[in-house]
Amino acid sequence: MNCSQIKQLLQYGLAIFTLLCISSEYSEALAQEPVPFDAAALGLEIPTVSPGDGVALPIVANTIAAPPGVAMPEEMVMNSPFDVAMESIFGEANSANWRPLSARNFFSEGWNQPFVFTPRSTSGAPRQGWINSFDGVMYRLWFNAFGYRQNVGKNGNTYFSDWTIFVPLNRRLDIRLDIPYVNTNKGGTNNGYITQFGDMTLTSRFLLHETLDTSVIAVAATSIPTGQPATGGGATQLGTGLQFWHAMEDRWVVRGGVNVIVPATNRPDGIRTNGNVNMALGKYITEPGTPWFGDMVLYTSANLITSVDDRGPNNTFFSLTPGYRAEITNNWYHLGGVEVPMVGGPSNYTYGLQFWILKVF
Repeated sequence: MNCSQIKQLLQYGLAIFTLLCISSEYSEALAQEPVPFDAAALGLEIPTVSPGDGVALPIVANTIAAPPGVAMPEEMVMNSPFDVAMESIFGEANSANWRPLSARNFFSEGWNQPFVFTPRSTSGAPRQGWINSFDGVMYRLWFNAFGYRQNVGKNGNTYFSDWTIFVPLNRRLDIRLDIPYVNTNKGGTNNGYITQFGDMTLTSRFLLHETLDTSVIAVAATSIPTGQPATGGGATQLGTGLQFWHAMEDRWVVRGGVNVIVPATNRPDGIRTNGNVNMALGKYITEPGTPWFGDMVLYTSANLITSVDDRGPNNTFFSLTPGYRAEITNNWYHLGGVEVPMVGGPSNYTYGLQFWILKVF
C-alpha cells in the first residue's frame, strides 16, 4: 500500500466519521425541537399492521426521555438474549416501540431490546435497500438477486443468482447471510462455461446511531470458501467498514460508506486487498400503497473499488448504477439496476444487469 492510497483511505474514513458526528447533532436537535411522530406512518420495511393491532408494552427503567411536546412510544426490554432474539425474528416489530439510539450509549442501550422497524423519516422517506448501494440500515427481510454481466474480461458473459437474508437479534445487531447458489462464467482448459456454487458471506452489522433521519452502522464480514476458483470462489476474505443512511427534504435520501476487504488465504490468482467507497442518491416519487409501484424510488449509486496493497500494480474500478425500487403489494418488492463501468480493471465488462425480488417479514 503506497502513501497516496493510505492517505485516500484515511480521507474516506474521516468523511464517514464526520457524518457520524453530524448524526449526533441531528439527535441533539431532535431533543431541542418537537418533531411530529406518527407511529401509524410505517416505512416500506415495516410489515402491514392494521389499526388497533399494536401491542401496548410496559415502560421500563433506563429509557430515553421524550423531547418536549413529543409523545414517545413505549419500549420493550427483556433480560434473556434468547428471548430478545426470538422476539426480534418472529415478533411484530411494531414501529410504535421505536425510539432513537445514540452512539454515546452503544454499549448500554439496545442490546436487550427486540428489533423494531424504524418509522419513516420526517420527510416521509422509508428505510430501504438499493442495488449496488451500501445499506446503513437495519433490516428484517430476504431477497433473491439475479444478475448478468456482458463480456467480462473480454471472455464471454457471466450469470449469477444469490439468496440473501437479514436476521435481527436485537436493536443493535443483525446478521446478514449471502448464498450465491449459481455462478456461471467461462474458464477451465477448454474455456467453456462453468456453473458452480459460490463463496457464502456472513456479516455482522452493528447499529451505532439512529434517529428518524439518520443511521450509522458498522459491519464485519467473512467469506466462507464454499466455491471454486474457476468461478471466482474458494477464498476466505475478511471485511470491515462504516455505512450511513440519511433522509433529506422532499423524500430525498443519501447513503454510502467505506469498506476494506482483506484476503485471509493465498491463491495463485493473487487476490488483493481492496477498498470500496460507495455513495448513492435517490428520491421517492410515488405514494405508499400504489399498486405495483408503491413508494417507488429512483436513484443512482456510485462505487469505487481500488487495490490498497503493494502486491502488484494498482487496479481501480469505478461504476455507476441507476436503479429503482417499488412495492408490489403486502411487503413484496421488485428492484432493478443497470451497472455501467466508467473505469475498469482487468475484469472490466460492458455493462451489468440486476433484478431482485424482495420480501420483508
